Amino acid sequence: MTNFLTDIGTTPWANVVSEYYNKSGNYILGKWNFAQALTGTGASCTSSSCPITDAQIQSLLLASYRTKFPSTTCPSTNVHILFYAWKGYSINQGGSYSCQQFCGYHGAINTTNAACSTFTYSVYPYLGTDGPCGAVCGPAIPINNMFSVMSHEIGETVTNPQVNFANQYKPPLAWYDPTNGEIGDICNGAQATTTASNGKPYTVQKLWSNKLNLCTSTPYYTHLPPPAITPPNC
Repeated sequence: MTNFLTDIGTTPWANVVSEYYNKSGNYILGKWNFAQALTGTGASCTSSSCPITDAQIQSLLLASYRTKFPSTTCPSTNVHILFYAWKGYSINQGGSYSCQQFCGYHGAINTTNAACSTFTYSVYPYLGTDGPCGAVCGPAIPINNMFSVMSHEIGETVTNPQVNFANQYKPPLAWYDPTNGEIGDICNGAQATTTASNGKPYTVQKLWSNKLNLCTSTPYYTHLPPPAITPPNC
């Protein structure tokens, strides 16, 4: 898992998002670096339903964030925290359940620190073949299905970081199609292989390209994108 997070930012897939721009009109660069793993312990459930709520996950991640970045300290870069559920636990996101309605999701959390107000997070259930998600979250082996789901959520985090803050089709909602959803949703389950700069291949999910009008793991821009543009009024 650590190798994937370390290497994925060096793949062509990571720069598919470079055709999208932010509210300032600057095109997004999809390069990132894996910084640190936070680990925890948990016992497996013996019952078929041991739901973890999104509120509980947010509380846990916020505590971890505050430990790393006290109220007087802000990170020098954007922070994204990934949460992996233990075997035997399902995840309840506002009445939707893992393995039934979703295989992962993402959003943002308020830090209550005005200087660095939010960070993003993504959540993943256990995808092993000995769990309920094993047969529904992809056709590949479990680790590759996990990479595919992670790339789906990471790509959407880059282009629509505060999706859970929005309740209308306007900011803070970013790149979102009212009919088909985010750039990962449009291509849900369409897996591909991408290669890191060190030569390692990884399974990823394709992302939607407005420029190419299709799902792709290869960026439209093969070099740095053009200068900033003036975004349309929304």
